[in-house]
Amino acid sequence: DASLGDAQLRLGDYPAARESFERALRDGERVGITADTVGMAADYALVLRETGDAIAAQRLLSEALEIVENLKSQGLVFHRGPIEEQRARILAQQGRTSEALAALRRGTTPVTFFLKTDPTLAPLRDDLGYVDLLADREARLAEQRAALEADGLLAGPAELNERGWVSDR
Repeated sequence: DASLGDAQLRLGDYPAARESFERALRDGERVGITADTVGMAADYALVLRETGDAIAAQRLLSEALEIVENLKSQGLVFHRGPIEEQRARILAQQGRTSEALAALRRGTTPVTFFLKTDPTLAPLRDDLGYVDLLADREARLAEQRAALEADGLLAGPAELNERGWVSDR
C-alpha cells in the first residue's frame, strides 16, 4: 500500500494516495508513524496537506522528526532508508530549508535522481543552496564515473554490445 501511495502521490492523485498510505500505516484504530514506517512520513504529510489537513500534516512531521532524531541519537545512519535523507524530507515539508539542505549535505545518497524527483523536496528546489548541492552531487558522480571508466570497470553501450550483453534489437 505504501508503494502504491507513493506512485499515486507522484501522479498527483492525492485522495487515492491518502487512502493507500493510511492502509499502510493502520495500527489497530490509530493511523500513525512508527520507527518502522517513518520513511513514508514526509510523503504522507505532503498528501495530508494536499487533501486539506495541514494541521495533521504538521503533527505527523513533528512525530516523525522526533523518531528520526531518536534513531540518529542511537548512532544509526540507515533505518528503513538513509536517516539524513529522511530528516531532509521532513524538514523540507516543515519549511525548514537551511536545516533540510544541511541534512542533505550530510546524507549518503549521491543519487541526483532522488534530489530531482522526490516531491517532498519540492520546497527546496528554488533555493540556491539546493541548486549548488545538486551541481556538486552531479560533479562527484561524473568524477566517479570517469574513474571507473579509466579503470575499465564501467562499460558503455559499445562495450556491452561487444560482450553480447546488449542486443541491437
